[in-house]
Amino acid sequence: MPTVLNHLSDSEYASYYKKYLEKVAFEDPVKLLIEDLEKQLKIIESLNEDQLSFSYKKGKWSISELLVHLCDSETVFAYRALTFSRNDKTSLPGFEQDDWVPNSNANELSKKEIIGLFKTCRNHTIAMYKSFNDDQLMNIGTASKVLFSVRALAYIIIGHNRHHFEILNKYYLV
Repeated sequence: MPTVLNHLSDSEYASYYKKYLEKVAFEDPVKLLIEDLEKQLKIIESLNEDQLSFSYKKGKWSISELLVHLCDSETVFAYRALTFSRNDKTSLPGFEQDDWVPNSNANELSKKEIIGLFKTCRNHTIAMYKSFNDDQLMNIGTASKVLFSVRALAYIIIGHNRHHFEILNKYYLV
């Protein structure tokens, strides 16, 4: 298990992501990924099919779209982490969530399919981070014209999911 658990430097992530990082205690990221998967799956599993298609306001995502967005984002962040862990210096592009969500077909997916996607995505991220050593966690790469460390990307994944589950609880599940 990696031991690199000192605080992140501001040079390891774009300032935009600070709002997500503030939601994460600086602990073993694999432990946090596993704990959050269990907590978040309980919430998803408690939803019925009608709730998944619910949007709290015109122009806002449905719950299905929100959950698939989390999987899409995690996949992008995990790919960045994998690329940088391998010391690949390719500058990776950004992605536009507002283009991705309408093209995700999230509202066509069943609850079972969304749960399967969510579990598969997170379990892949967990397995990948378990494989990284301390040196790999400290590797830096460029995405969206900004520098990120591999370890910062783990905390961004965690904080991003927590952010959206807070929105889910505040606006969708009232």
